Amino acid sequence: MPRVTLVSRTLLDRYEVLAPLGAGGMGEVYRAKDLRLGREVAIKVLPEELSDNAEALARFEREARAIAALSHPNLLAIYDFGADRGVSFAVTELLRGQTLRAALAPGALPWRKAADLGAALAEGLAAAHSRGIVHRDLKPDNVFLTSEGRVKILDFGLARWVRDDSGEEATSAPTTPDPTRPGTVLGTVGYMAPEQVRGEAADARSDIFAFGCLLHEMLTGKPAFTGSSAFDRMAAILRDDPPSPSRESPDVPAELDRVVARCLEKSPARRFASAAELAPLLSGLSSAGASDPTIAAGSGVRSATRRAPRVKSLAILPFANPGGDAEMEYLTEGITETLINGLSQLRKLRVMARSTMFRYHGDADPQQVGRELGVTTVLSGRVMPRGAGLSIHVELVDAGNRCRRRSHGRSRRT
Repeated sequence: MPRVTLVSRTLLDRYEVLAPLGAGGMGEVYRAKDLRLGREVAIKVLPEELSDNAEALARFEREARAIAALSHPNLLAIYDFGADRGVSFAVTELLRGQTLRAALAPGALPWRKAADLGAALAEGLAAAHSRGIVHRDLKPDNVFLTSEGRVKILDFGLARWVRDDSGEEATSAPTTPDPTRPGTVLGTVGYMAPEQVRGEAADARSDIFAFGCLLHEMLTGKPAFTGSSAFDRMAAILRDDPPSPSRESPDVPAELDRVVARCLEKSPARRFASAAELAPLLSGLSSAGASDPTIAAGSGVRSATRRAPRVKSLAILPFANPGGDAEMEYLTEGITETLINGLSQLRKLRVMARSTMFRYHGDADPQQVGRELGVTTVLSGRVMPRGAGLSIHVELVDAGNRCRRRSHGRSRRT
């Protein structure tokens, strides 16, 4: 039985529900206002299958906390969750834009754009997988393209629990703590990995398969696996190899065909081992031969040049702290994070995520980092105390030939 609308209600004396945004298998979504912080948010009312299952709800909350702690630009930010008068809900950032499903309605995307979107998706998946969280229901409806040009993955922690009576969703709500137990079919027909179709345990490589389905659809405008019924589509996943994207779109490079094919291997062992491998590959393919975007000045640190070098993708190494001072370490981390967050807002510049870059040290070799991550340019820097102030040195290096593009030093009083 459908719930009564929440419009005009205030949940937990904090969230004023303003208007409905939509509804689907994952529950109803509303636009709301956080009265405490004075900002607009989205309220996602959790499905009854989840709300009425205390064990499942507790697991969702644990995973929501893990996703919230990541604070990754390609994952939907979760601010809060709670229950009020029988309604369980999650509070998330409010997005404006469209789903990947809507973006694909006119047809295939240009291959470079598809590769760029794929790289961002892979970074988000890698961040979640690093915490042991698997989506299990990645599909165009769960990928959102914001009006600012950012890619967001939706519904981590929800997908596995929901049953849709339409038959399009082949999911179930297990009552044991492990939702991946054999015999439980989880996912959306057409995007499930073969092991999910068979009811076997799913892991991060199952998300890699679904990712391959998304990449194939972005490049061709058509689902990778089709059929007149859900059964036919599931049979195709187990039996068939979809045509290479280049057969549908001849301008798609062979390297991209190979990436899609490896993602869609029937055996999990033959797929990419992790999404972290995919992001630099796709970013590198997209940036090859391109030279249109520019780097702008980062927030908190003055531009290293008067004329920004033209680059396609950028990795920002953690700023070095040569003196080893603990207080300076805090400052260098803050400068690095500010630069990553600020430059990530540029629509035409691919900036590697914080979760990727903080695995490196400030003294890492820029050329090796660029090769590993598939970026064209690497930014490094160091911060040292100088009298009553600081000395900040920034260096921009071409990752391909190790040529120093720009080097800039600046002293500042504290």
